[in-house]
Amino acid sequence: MVSVLSAIGFCAGFLLCNPGATPAMAASTATTTPAASSAQESTPASRFAGALEHPDRLKPLDDFTTLRWTNPGVDYRKFSGILIERVSVKTDSHSPPIDPNESKALAEDMRQSLVQALGASYRVAETSGNGVLRLRITIVDAVATRPETDAEPSKPNPTAPGASVPVGGGAPYLGRSAIAAQLIDGATNTLVAEYVEARFGRKYVIDPYRTATGAQPYGPNYVELLSTRDYAKQAFDAWSKQFRKRLDELRNG
Repeated sequence: MVSVLSAIGFCAGFLLCNPGATPAMAASTATTTPAASSAQESTPASRFAGALEHPDRLKPLDDFTTLRWTNPGVDYRKFSGILIERVSVKTDSHSPPIDPNESKALAEDMRQSLVQALGASYRVAETSGNGVLRLRITIVDAVATRPETDAEPSKPNPTAPGASVPVGGGAPYLGRSAIAAQLIDGATNTLVAEYVEARFGRKYVIDPYRTATGAQPYGPNYVELLSTRDYAKQAFDAWSKQFRKRLDELRNG
């Protein structure tokens, strides 16, 4: 019964995340084994280009959708401070640009979640230096939600001088988003680790069985839920706690 419900939930998510897809396509995709499906979605080389320096070096962890590369020669116990750099938001290649105010709000929500999750064990540093890890995060594949109106705001199109492109309004859709993170030695500016959550949107924002802390169950307002800032904040909280756990693993060897 669980496998049937899982397939139904997956098909619903597939259809909503992939406009134009047919039920047959969703059913076919759902028959793929969980490990194989996760591994396929986790292929990072092209998806995380620009967000990571060497996405080809990432290796899956125990859940297949979380990937990590670490420098084996680094003693992570020497780091007690975390400098959270400005969070970047990268849109899906088929999405119009996200309203800068919405991107800024998402970035601030992510920062607040991280500060809370790091707690007393990690000092939130204001400057780089000895004993400090610089944390650089990119939210990947966010999708702008914009009203169909002639009065939509726009911004200059960098690929076509004199032209403009519409800017999406409203909270971005995070249903197929991912998170990429880099850890950089604050003293030497050397990259020491890269980390990816390839299915952030599905794993933390919405989850039919609440297997991820803070995730919300499938419901009739699926797309609306994934475009709501409150739910995004809950998802950031859950992901930040998991990221803190991964940091602890590095420090404890």
